[in-house]
Amino acid sequence: MPLGRIVAGLDVGTTKVTTIIAEVDESEAVSVIGVGQTESRGVERGMIVNLDETVDSIQKSVERARHMAGCRISSVYVGIGGEHIRGINSQAAVTVGKITNEISEEDVKRVIDHAQNVSMPADMTVIHVIPQEYRVDDQKHIIQPIGLAGSRLEGEVHIVRGAATAEQNLRRAVQRAGLQVAGIVIQPLASALAVLSPDEQEWGVAMLDIGGGTTDIAVYHRRCIRHTAVLSIGSAYVTSDIAIGCSILMSEAEQLKKQYGRASRQLAEQEHNLPEDPREQPDIRFLRENTRAVLDAKIPEPKFSVELARIIEMRMVELLGAAWFEIRKSGHQEYLASGVVVTGGGAMVKGVAELAQRVFGVPVRIGYPLGVGGIRESVATPANATGVGLVLFGASQLLKTPQTMSMTDAERELERLNQEMQRKPLEGMRRWLKEFFA
Repeated sequence: MPLGRIVAGLDVGTTKVTTIIAEVDESEAVSVIGVGQTESRGVERGMIVNLDETVDSIQKSVERARHMAGCRISSVYVGIGGEHIRGINSQAAVTVGKITNEISEEDVKRVIDHAQNVSMPADMTVIHVIPQEYRVDDQKHIIQPIGLAGSRLEGEVHIVRGAATAEQNLRRAVQRAGLQVAGIVIQPLASALAVLSPDEQEWGVAMLDIGGGTTDIAVYHRRCIRHTAVLSIGSAYVTSDIAIGCSILMSEAEQLKKQYGRASRQLAEQEHNLPEDPREQPDIRFLRENTRAVLDAKIPEPKFSVELARIIEMRMVELLGAAWFEIRKSGHQEYLASGVVVTGGGAMVKGVAELAQRVFGVPVRIGYPLGVGGIRESVATPANATGVGLVLFGASQLLKTPQTMSMTDAERELERLNQEMQRKPLEGMRRWLKEFFA
């Protein structure tokens, strides 16, 4: 039975649903104690299209995590994605109306309220309002202005909004699965929390989370989130191309991609010591004639690996190109001193980092979840970045609340006092009364 405070994250993706349960101990360390994963049904491009199927997937995932953790959970932090997610930057200014000109928490609240007062379509809802930085009179790039002296306070915020119905459907699915929603977090923010280091966020970095149906983008600079976006293209499109090219089922295509896939034909040629072939289009006829033999557990011959890599490379270049266009459109491509971090299930194809570096022209690394202990090996893959990020976000919210004694702590304390009272009844009672009234 866990002894610390419990937090849970629920990642409802296009291809899988993941539940991660973690324990936050007295030292504020976050340890994973349970993981449950199941196939996602009823979700397309990050959006719920069949409520009953989604509820069933959530229940199966949660139950597996509960069984591993040995505890029950009543609420979860949930990730929300889909191409409806939109991030915009806004700013506002207020006059500091005090004789001392000392900026207070109320001044900061006023400037944030003014900054988020932007027009919005009726079918959209605000999911996050994230402060970026402040300016006090002529002093720029201030992260915490409270207590400083100044007559004018300017604030910049990043506002994330999404379709109101998408959020409502997600909440409904979680509640019908028997859980409460502790909070909703956009998937790009959750993934960034899990895979980006403070130095990367300071110097400038772009994160790409390549999921099954979507690709999430988050850009950081000066430790502030500057841009978020979700593209309606993901690794399932690569799998689909393989299935069509080889005339096989999607499940079989996914198996081929995971076992033998390479992100570029050049990498496959190098691995098999083959001469470079400048041809771009794959030999579809050859693939179809040899796919069944490969699926029957036979090692693919070098040419098969190269032709398979051609299919993967074509779609991955398209996906990465779309992401790079979005980053450039945001105007932050010049501030990526730390390069790009690629995570998510789509980052697990061998050679993705090298291909992305070729497309972006900046350093690229694969993002693995950081910041958690416990059964870390159960979540230490890029595919679990969002789930781990949700747990870290939940832990940060939990640590903001006053420390409370869990039931297990209370039971242990009561047992200790009972034992002490049995040994020394009068002394034990006096100490108990003193501690109680203190």
